[in-house]
Amino acid sequence: MRFKSLTTTVARMLGDELVLVNLSTNRMFSANATGASIWDAIARGDDLSGVRAGLIESAGSPGAGSDFDAFVEMLLGEGLVERA
Repeated sequence: MRFKSLTTTVARMLGDELVLVNLSTNRMFSANATGASIWDAIARGDDLSGVRAGLIESAGSPGAGSDFDAFVEMLLGEGLVERA
């Protein structure tokens, strides 16, 4: 599964927090370091299936997959990314 950010999305790191802004809605979102690493993978065009598997492995919890899925669904639902 691959995604790409929309041209109406601005992303910046502020300290250890990722800040995302949807310029068409003026809504702002923040994410922790894990969210930032997912965002970086999207920006590189990586297949997120491998990123998801690595997150589950490093967390040692299958629940990390649900958190990953919820974050990606939020990005889609808020119009920050689209399927590539």
